[in-house]
Amino acid sequence: MRGDIKESILFLFKEEDITLFNKAELSRRYNCDPRTIDRYIKIAKGEIEAGTQKREYKSKLDEFKPIIINKVDKYGCTAKAVYQLIQKKGLYR
Repeated sequence: MRGDIKESILFLFKEEDITLFNKAELSRRYNCDPRTIDRYIKIAKGEIEAGTQKREYKSKLDEFKPIIINKVDKYGCTAKAVYQLIQKKGLYR
C-alpha cells in the first residue's frame, strides 16, 4: 500500500464527502491508476478490507540453503564454487 495515498484519502474522507472528488484527477495528482484511488476510497469507507496477505517467494535453492551458508561461512567459497559443488553432488541441474 502506498502510504501517501492512504493518508490523503483518509484525510479527505474525514474532512469531506469523498465521492465528490474526481478519481481521475486524484490519480494524476498522486501519479497512480484511478483504480488504486477507487480501492483506497473503498477501504476508507469500509466496503473492503486492506490486503494484509504477503506473497511467499520460493527458490529452487531453498532446500540447499544450509549447505550454501556452511560453505560460504566456513570456507569463504565463491558463488561459482558453491554452484559447482551443488552440480557435482547432483543436487541441482
